[in-house]
Amino acid sequence: MFDLLTANGDTLLKFVNAAWIASLVIWLCLRARSSHVLVSRIWRAMQGKHRSGDPLVARGLERRNALVQFRVRRGVHQV
Repeated sequence: MFDLLTANGDTLLKFVNAAWIASLVIWLCLRARSSHVLVSRIWRAMQGKHRSGDPLVARGLERRNALVQFRVRRGVHQV
């Protein structure tokens, strides 16, 4: 059984790093008010950077990425 208090320093460091990354992703999703950040990163990890062959879909994804980036960077949201 895993006991966090008796774990070696390396295991504890991995746990702290994972918690830090998870909290950063949650903060980004809350700031953008969208899970697009998380879903797009998971999608890229699974599929790579393959672009859509359909120009309409590609344009829609680019517009959504721009909107989420603006929300995260500026903190401005719709009312």
